[in-house]
Amino acid sequence: MSSSSKTTVVKIFHILVMTFVGILIGVITSIVSNLIYLVFLFPIVIGFLGAMSINRTVNKAKIWKTSQGILRGVFMALVIYGAYHYSNYLTFRLQMILLMNTEISEATGESSTEVANIFTDYALKEETGYSGFIGYMMFTAARGLSIGKMFRASDVNIGPVLTWLYWLVEFGVIAWITSGAGKIASREPFCEHCNTWYGKEKHIGGVSIQISTQVVQLIDKRDFSELGKILQKDAELPSLEVYVRSCETCQTSDAFLALNKISFGQNGNIQHQSVSKTLICPSNKLTLMRELRFQI
Repeated sequence: MSSSSKTTVVKIFHILVMTFVGILIGVITSIVSNLIYLVFLFPIVIGFLGAMSINRTVNKAKIWKTSQGILRGVFMALVIYGAYHYSNYLTFRLQMILLMNTEISEATGESSTEVANIFTDYALKEETGYSGFIGYMMFTAARGLSIGKMFRASDVNIGPVLTWLYWLVEFGVIAWITSGAGKIASREPFCEHCNTWYGKEKHIGGVSIQISTQVVQLIDKRDFSELGKILQKDAELPSLEVYVRSCETCQTSDAFLALNKISFGQNGNIQHQSVSKTLICPSNKLTLMRELRFQI
């Protein structure tokens, strides 16, 4: 199997796993919501659960294009929210079947699940013009959602129009969180040469804050030989610290050079402030590392 074929298989596998996790989150949410539903908190919690799965999927499947990360986030939101409503539909259908079976049993002395199913679809179609899941959604919206248990003595029904609007907002919140997670995860540096993620940032030295301007000038001039010579392993605070992040597998991709200002805050705690990030070629990185006067 070729490398591209293996990559495709891996991506499909992780999409299937992501779908399963999304369905699981939706089903669990449906079960819990029948006991208690926190109107503002639930969509946020659901979104973050989905975001955790998206972050893992993007990394494992090596998704490094932002558009693909965002699309996977939106797909996850659709799976979660769809599974949540469909689970509610199955619960509703089960309750209706049990209720109708009881009435049929009282009238005829026998129960019939098949007849109860037919009556359920008939009732939905009479009310909304549609049977099945679509009929259930329209029926639920027509009745309107009841909220306010946590704040009032009785529920407040928000009506059909606001129910549809609430569902749209709720889905939007979940999609915003999951797509945002996909966007952030896919922006992580990725090496196209060896098909791996970059390693973590490595601290390679620092200088006192007094000569921080010189460091910036050397980077602008691409004089990495001189930069390597002036870096200290443990510079006295406040200082300007230098970090490198690159592919640790092939060492043939560009590296990221980050400058962070480290100082003491008003309470004596150490503060980190990002100053700049620069992309440098492999030869510049090699020159910089070769000129360091200490081991890292």
